[in-house]
Amino acid sequence: MSLSALSQELLSAGSPHGYCLLWSGPLVYLHVISNLFIALAYIAIPISIYQYLRHKSQHVIAPHLFWLFALFIISCALTHLMGILVIWQPYYYLQGVIMAFTALVSIAAARESFKLIPDLLSSPTSSELADVNNQLEKEVLRRRVAEEQLLQLNKALEDKVAAELALNRQKDHLLIQQSRLASMGEMIGNIAHQWRQPLTALSTVLINIIDAYEHKELSAEYLNKQIDSGNLFIKNMSSTIDDFRNLFKPDKQPKRFNISQCIDDALKIVEESYKSHNIEIQVALDETLYAYGFVGEYRQVVLNLLGNAKNAIVENRVTPGIINVQLNKDHGAALCLVHDNGGGITEDIIEKIFDPYFTTRTKGTGIGLYMSKMIVENNMHGNISAINKERGALFCIKIALAQEKPQLPLLNESQIL
Repeated sequence: MSLSALSQELLSAGSPHGYCLLWSGPLVYLHVISNLFIALAYIAIPISIYQYLRHKSQHVIAPHLFWLFALFIISCALTHLMGILVIWQPYYYLQGVIMAFTALVSIAAARESFKLIPDLLSSPTSSELADVNNQLEKEVLRRRVAEEQLLQLNKALEDKVAAELALNRQKDHLLIQQSRLASMGEMIGNIAHQWRQPLTALSTVLINIIDAYEHKELSAEYLNKQIDSGNLFIKNMSSTIDDFRNLFKPDKQPKRFNISQCIDDALKIVEESYKSHNIEIQVALDETLYAYGFVGEYRQVVLNLLGNAKNAIVENRVTPGIINVQLNKDHGAALCLVHDNGGGITEDIIEKIFDPYFTTRTKGTGIGLYMSKMIVENNMHGNISAINKERGALFCIKIALAQEKPQLPLLNESQIL
């Protein structure tokens, strides 16, 4: 059958359905209006469901089933529209084709619906969902309580850590003071060495005044000149006392300080004493470097290293003794090197020299190097190390510069050399 013949057959099948209704106006209108509203309702249903799913639901469980039902409902709407059309036009074949298509779609939709029944039966009921929701609320509440307890525990732990840090800081201060007191006798010896020359000179001034008086040569001008010389020597001695007092005065707050000046202050205290032991101190300092921390503690570390170098030279009877002190900038940090020719440290103990109360000296306390390590690492966020180099030991102090973040890597031998 050709397409035109099929179209002719679909569009011509006897008289219109209006004859069956006797063309009764109220009856025709009843069928038309009823079919029209039913068709509009059918069309509106999938549209409204689609809008709801599009705005309210993130995922559709079976999207193919939705489109299948939508096609079925629209097909039903077409059958009712055809019910209106055949009142005036006898398109019964076309109406039958649409109804057959609607039947096929309805069968397919029903089959797919039955496939979902096991999943629907296994879905939780509203009461089960309510129970699950209550359990979730209880779990959320339990976790909130646990989080609050954890926060309180963290706060208590932070307070405890802060208290322990403060206590450790006090212990460090006590050990630093102990270290300073242990070295105070040596410092007094250093002062004696520094005072010996000005005291001798002052004695000479007094003898000159007496001699001039006995020989009737004591004029006002000569007396004033000798008094000025004596005052100068006394001033130098007073300066030594001030340096000594500042050296042992504890720091209350960290501050920015010139590292070179700090090292110079330490050297002034010991240089005369070291000269008396035939020890030469060679100095090469970068005067532009600044650090942030406790200047007195850093000075104490330098004095400890100088004292260890002197003891090594004296005990090993090295002549002449040489201590080389350098201060350089190294990758954002200040690197202070103290190198002596006292023979070095034996390899079996070099790893232990920074341990507390470890000493190889008969009258040693074992505090100096340990406290030096604590000061540099804990209070100045740096590190201190020692190696053997050439004819003696090389100690290295590395701390952050004032403008750098105080967080430094540990040194290795290649970095020191």
